[in-house]
Amino acid sequence: MARPFGFLGSREKKDDEVETERDFDLGLAQKQITKASTDYGFEQDLEVKKKEVNFEGRLQIVLKNKPGDDLPSQLRLEQITEVQLLWPNGNLLYEGNLLDGQPDGEGKFHSEDGILRYEGSFIRGVMEGRGKFYRADGSLSYQGETFRGKRQGDGRTYRADGSIEFQGEFANDRYALGRYYYPGGQLQYQGEFDEDGLFSGRGRLLSEEGRLVYEGGFFEGKYTGKGTLYSPDGHITYEGDFSENEYAGYGSHYDELGNLVYQGQFFSGKYDGEGILYDSDGLIVYQGMFYAGERKDESAKKQNEEESTVAATEEAPEVPDNEGIEADQAEEDNQE
Repeated sequence: MARPFGFLGSREKKDDEVETERDFDLGLAQKQITKASTDYGFEQDLEVKKKEVNFEGRLQIVLKNKPGDDLPSQLRLEQITEVQLLWPNGNLLYEGNLLDGQPDGEGKFHSEDGILRYEGSFIRGVMEGRGKFYRADGSLSYQGETFRGKRQGDGRTYRADGSIEFQGEFANDRYALGRYYYPGGQLQYQGEFDEDGLFSGRGRLLSEEGRLVYEGGFFEGKYTGKGTLYSPDGHITYEGDFSENEYAGYGSHYDELGNLVYQGQFFSGKYDGEGILYDSDGLIVYQGMFYAGERKDESAKKQNEEESTVAATEEAPEVPDNEGIEADQAEEDNQE
C-alpha cells in the first residue's frame, strides 16, 4: 500500500526495548516516549524504562482505556489510539488517531517547518477520504475527497489569495469534469478536461463578464469538433466544425445581426469548397464552389484578368524612341 509520508516500518524488537509490533520508521533519530494521558483529564509522566523506539521525534500518547493504579511498564504500539509526533526541531509532525500503530481516522500532517500541509482522513497510514491540502505558505489549495494520497472524486481547488479555481470531479489527482474560474471568481469554463488539465471534450467557455463565447468540442484547450461561436451581443456567428480554433469542415456563418451569410464547406477559417452565399434578405446570391474565401467564378475571373494583363504586357510591341530618332536625323543634316 502506498505510504506518501513513510509513516510505517518494521524491525525486530531488541530485548531492552519497549515491545512494539510496528514502529514509526521515518529514518531519523530515535526519541523517547515521554508522556501518557488518559480520557479522564489528568496527565502523568510515564517512565517506560527510558527505552528508545524507532520513530522520528517525540511521541505523546493518549490512552483510551484507564491504565489503572499500576502504570504498564510496557506499551504495545497497536494499543495506542492517539498520538503527536514531533520533528527533531520540536515542530509538530503528525497528530491524530492510530489504529494498530498506523495513522487511521482523523489526523494532521505538518512539514518540518511546522506548516500544516494536510488535515483529514487517513486509512492504514495513507491519506484517504475527505481532507484538505495546504501550500507551503499555509494557504488552502484543495478541499475534497482523496484516495491513496491523491485528489480523487468531488473537490475544490483554491488560488493562493483564497479565490476558488476549480470545482468538480477529480481523477488521479487531475481535473476531470467541472467548473474552472477566472482569478476574479467568475466562471470561465464548464465541461471536461484532459489528463493535463486542459479543456478537452464537451464544454462551454464564457467571458469574464459572464457572456457565453463558445460551446461545443475542445481538444487541448482549442475549439475542435462540432461547436457554436457567439458574438458579444449573443448572436450566433458560426456553428459547425472546428479544428484548432478555426472553421474547418462544414458550417454556417452569420453576420453581426444573426443573419445567415454562408453555408457550406470551410478550410483554414475561409469559405472553401461547395457552398451557398446569401444576401441580407436570405436570398441565394451564389451557389457553387469557393476557394480561399472567394467564389470560384470571381476567383476565376480575377485570375483571367491577371493572366490577360500579364499576356498583354508580354506581347505588346516595343515603342520606338521618337526623340532619339529626331536627334540622329538633325545630326545628319548638320553634316551635310
